[in-house]
Amino acid sequence: MYHHPGEYVTDFCIVKRDNLYHLFHIRGERWTWPVGYRELDLGHATSTDLRTWTPHAPVLPAGPVGAWDECGNWAPDIIEVDGIYYCYYTGSDTNNNQAIGLATSTDLFHWEKHPANPVVVPGDWSDIALGKDVAGRDAMVFHDSPNGRYLLYYTATMADGRACLAVSESTDLVQWRDLGPTYIEEDRTYNRLESAYLVEHEARFYLFYSAKGGPKSKGSPATAYPHFDIVYQIGETPLGPWHKPLNHALLTEATCASEHPTFDGTTYMLYIIQEEIEGIWGASVLSDPKRIVWQDDGTVQVHEHLPEAVECQTIFTGETDGFGDWVSHGGAWTAAD
Repeated sequence: MYHHPGEYVTDFCIVKRDNLYHLFHIRGERWTWPVGYRELDLGHATSTDLRTWTPHAPVLPAGPVGAWDECGNWAPDIIEVDGIYYCYYTGSDTNNNQAIGLATSTDLFHWEKHPANPVVVPGDWSDIALGKDVAGRDAMVFHDSPNGRYLLYYTATMADGRACLAVSESTDLVQWRDLGPTYIEEDRTYNRLESAYLVEHEARFYLFYSAKGGPKSKGSPATAYPHFDIVYQIGETPLGPWHKPLNHALLTEATCASEHPTFDGTTYMLYIIQEEIEGIWGASVLSDPKRIVWQDDGTVQVHEHLPEAVECQTIFTGETDGFGDWVSHGGAWTAAD
């Protein structure tokens, strides 16, 4: 698990360049949420194994006074195209109106914000008419190559207050067209949907996201300290329609904001582990990597990830005083699903 000393880690993304993984994440001072918290830039760390991380200087500071992103930069997502890294991040203003901006880099250390920011703003179907606390965050970009476009998934709220995940499309990664919500929580089981992540596997599309508001598994009432479940749905197109499998909820205890990147043929799952005291989660950390295992029936399972084969060698051979005729058991073991 990872956090920089004295700080918490929340919504994040991981991109691989050469043989090095780069982690970008929300950061803030531990145990200051919700009073006095400050999330004014993005943390940056690198790793060779997705487990042990080396921190670097933060990137992408919040904008100046009066800017659309003056009050914080959150929830990055990065896609590389032709040697340029496109980072989509959430910014907020003094009214907590959220929108999604773009910054670019060629080395993952030096970033330049796009002059057209914000590039994605929720449409009229959303709560944007309220003019305050507008939800538009947690971008994730998917390359829909058969249709010659990119799709950007993000958290939003319908005008009537229902939680939803929305989508915009682009052919150049700069100009985005609003497609509206791709999924609306019609039954209001959850009051917030966050951190969407789309994975394509064998002609199916898997929409992972965090859903807030369900009852806690420890037996607390549904209204007590609402928490996140990490859930998923399956569709035949990247825009749905979506259906919930029987194991819709993958993780249900103090976890959120999962990412599911595929590196070298393996689809991973990393997520935020929330450390709570009376509902305050300001000590959250990044998990170690898990693996997504695809099942024959189209569902998924989450397995532990072992970076290499594990061997178990013989312990006893021969004779000892008072005992004899020992038989060797065990031998070499290899990790399997």
